[in-house]
Amino acid sequence: MTFRDMRLRRMLTQKELAELMAVSYQTIQAWESGQSRPRPAKMRQLCEVLQVEPDELFSAINDGMAEDKQGAGMGKAAA
Repeated sequence: MTFRDMRLRRMLTQKELAELMAVSYQTIQAWESGQSRPRPAKMRQLCEVLQVEPDELFSAINDGMAEDKQGAGMGKAAA
């Protein structure tokens, strides 16, 4: 399951998730595309909001980062 799938399963738009997480929707886009990854405190909050286990979220984000590195370059941490 991708990070995007997790968000959609909770029936949240990027904007809604951004508001719940106190970040911009561009940050959510970057997390979903693998351009950046959430900081540890945000990862814990994401698990609560998306109702997923930490290992599920970590796997989805790492998979997104790997896909981005194959296509565009290095990822970076954000928010």
